[in-house]
Amino acid sequence: MSIRTKLLLLLTFLTTTSLIFFLILATGLFKEDKIAYVFDSNAAYVKSLAFQVKSEIVSSKNLIKFLSHNFNYRTNNFSDTSREIFNKEANLYSVYAINASSKNDYKLVSELEKRLDNSPTYKELVPKLIAIIKEASAQEFSFRIHVKDENSSFIFATLIKSDYGDPLIFITVTKGEGLFKFVNQSQLYDSYVVNSNMQILLGNTNNEFSEFIFNQIKDKNTQGGSIEVIDPNGEAILSSFAEVGAGGLSVISNISKKAALKAVDILLIKSGLFFLIIISLAIIISVFSSKKLTKSLEELSDATQKVAEGNFDVKLSVKSKDEVGVLAKNFNFMTTEVLRLMKENVHKARMEKELETAKIVQSTLFPKNEAEFKSTKISGYFEPASECGGDWWYYFELNNKLYLIIADATGHGAPAALITSAARSAVSLLEQMPELSTVQIGQLLNKAIFETSQGKINMTTAIVCIDQNTGEVTYTNASHEKPLKIKYTGKEIKRTELGALLEGESPRLGESRESIFVESKDKLENGDILFFYTDGLTDIPNPRGQKLGERAVLNSFAKAVSKTDNTTEIINILKDDVKSFNEGSALEDDVTFFVCKFNSKALES
Repeated sequence: MSIRTKLLLLLTFLTTTSLIFFLILATGLFKEDKIAYVFDSNAAYVKSLAFQVKSEIVSSKNLIKFLSHNFNYRTNNFSDTSREIFNKEANLYSVYAINASSKNDYKLVSELEKRLDNSPTYKELVPKLIAIIKEASAQEFSFRIHVKDENSSFIFATLIKSDYGDPLIFITVTKGEGLFKFVNQSQLYDSYVVNSNMQILLGNTNNEFSEFIFNQIKDKNTQGGSIEVIDPNGEAILSSFAEVGAGGLSVISNISKKAALKAVDILLIKSGLFFLIIISLAIIISVFSSKKLTKSLEELSDATQKVAEGNFDVKLSVKSKDEVGVLAKNFNFMTTEVLRLMKENVHKARMEKELETAKIVQSTLFPKNEAEFKSTKISGYFEPASECGGDWWYYFELNNKLYLIIADATGHGAPAALITSAARSAVSLLEQMPELSTVQIGQLLNKAIFETSQGKINMTTAIVCIDQNTGEVTYTNASHEKPLKIKYTGKEIKRTELGALLEGESPRLGESRESIFVESKDKLENGDILFFYTDGLTDIPNPRGQKLGERAVLNSFAKAVSKTDNTTEIINILKDDVKSFNEGSALEDDVTFFVCKFNSKALES
């Protein structure tokens, strides 16, 4: 799968997931808000309906009371005033006065009737009047509906007790068009007027779930409120109810939760369409964005493939300033650096080859680390800071005289090695010449080094000549570290007991063609030991950046001579101390040192 496809899928997935999450969250909040709104509006509606019913009841009660006050209980007739009021009330169909002295026998004693097309007759009302009369006798009030349609009539009955005769039940039959329309005016709500027994007096009696819902409301035993109930078919119903406050009546209004949340379905449909548009736009934008992005990545991929094949001349055209642009810029920098490093590596490899050759050549400049002459034994050590160095030491014998040379060219590496090569070449000639003084050797070496480096590279050196028969020493020091002299006694030697060969001040080799050198003299006795070293020994570093120092070098030499007079063992002790301090750190300068022991008894034997 390409990165472009992955990017498209990722962007589409993120957009779709975010929108679905938002839709679920918004829909949930909208449902809760909608249900709360339905409950509030339904509760307000049932309260208004209850008030309207109460007004009708109160109005009918007042009318009955007025008519009863104007009734002649002696003659059992309505007065003229009652008849006049009856005729003026357009919604009043009839008024009946019923004798309720006996529970089993009810007698019509007087009546007022309007012969209208829609008005019910007494004969038509008799079946309902019996129930109304019984109820009114027990509760002093009753309410019924004659026919539940636009031509419905409301029957109100009230028990009136009189001091002049038996108690009478006054029944009014009124036109119910207004209240019926008011109860059934809503197309969303199913509204009902019920009595205390939850019998439907007004409303849709064909609703098979009404009784189930009414019973749950009755169980609430409250004057009003809103609840959510589940009908026998599992459908949620939002129901609100309120007491009328007269005649033990209540008003109930129901609405299907599904119908109430129909707006949510519409919202989901519209949101779905809206989300489809957004997702489509996101896909289109992603296609164009990913095309531009992946094109740059494809160019980068092709370029890396070419680099993998060995073509480092590839250059990317950086057009953007985003992360991809930075990556392309870094790629160009990388290829440039790789080309540069390859060229440097080629040059370095050539230089390493040349240095390796120089190292091989330089190895021929040094004498053997161990040598023994007529009265003298020598042991030495050399370690360059790089493949080849500027330190050099040498010895040769001429006419019973032993010549010792230690030198240190400034710097290290190939240039310094060239100077040591020049010095070694000059000494090779000296070995073939008649006996020379240390001053003459110094002058010849100075000219050779000066002609080689033209004063750019100098060399410090110490030249010692030992007469192996007498122990006499002649010595020329060209600004080199002082050689040390000590006699082995088999006892502990302190650093302060170490002495130096006498010397005069002479310039470094190669500073000037006309340099002047001086010579000093000394004498060796049996068991005297000489110690020669370069400044690379005192400059040996450790991992903490500390230098070994001259004091440590002298202490190490004194410790070694306290233990043994064997030159090889002395060298090994010095090497162990150096390695212990150095701890494997890279050398900053070449390290050279050697030990020479004079043994006059060897001459006697």
